[in-house]
Amino acid sequence: MSRIESRAAKRLGVLAGLLLLMAACASSPRVQYFTLPLPPAPTVQSATPAGPVVAVGPVSIPETVDRAHLVLNLSASRVEVLDDVRWAQPLRAEVSRGLAAHLAQSPGLPRVQLLGQATFGEPDVRVVVDILRFESRRDAEALIEAQWSLRPRRGGQVQYGHALVREPVTGTGFEALAAAHGRALAGIAREIARVLPAEP
Repeated sequence: MSRIESRAAKRLGVLAGLLLLMAACASSPRVQYFTLPLPPAPTVQSATPAGPVVAVGPVSIPETVDRAHLVLNLSASRVEVLDDVRWAQPLRAEVSRGLAAHLAQSPGLPRVQLLGQATFGEPDVRVVVDILRFESRRDAEALIEAQWSLRPRRGGQVQYGHALVREPVTGTGFEALAAAHGRALAGIAREIARVLPAEP
C-alpha cells in the first residue's frame, strides 16, 4: 500500500469512527429531569407574621434512593435505577424543600425555613426528619415513611412522631409519579404540623 493510500485509509477509519459515535449519541435516550411539586408560597398579610420560627433539617433519606437517578421499586427485594430519568437536584434537597413548603401552608405556621437559613431569625423549634422509605412504583403508587423529632430551642421536651403515607399515581409516566410523591410528602408535613406548637 502506498503512502497516499495509507493516509486515505486512516482518514476513512477516523470518519467511520466519528459516524459511529454520532450514531450512538443520536440513539441514546434523552435524559428527563423531574422535581417534587410544591404548593404556592403562602401570602403573608403582616410584615412580621406571628407563630413560631420552624427550621426543617437535617433530613436524611435511604442510601438506595440518595442519588440523582430515579429508583423504581419492582418488588419487595428488587429495584431498578433509571439512567435517563433523574431528579433535577439531589433528592435530599427536594424532600427538605418540599417539607418546608408544605409546613408553611399549615395554619399558624407561616415562618418556616430550612436549617441554616435565617429568613425569620433563630428557630424556636427544629424538625429533624429521617425518611425511612421513599418508594416509587410506576403507574401504581408513591410511598413515603418518615419519623421525626421536634426539638425546642428553649430546652423543652423533645417530641417524636412517625407516619407512613401511600399515594396512588393518577395517570401514567414519571411526571405523575413525581406528583404522587409530592402529595405523599404533603401528607407527612400535615402529620408533623399536628404536633408543632402554634406559639413560640
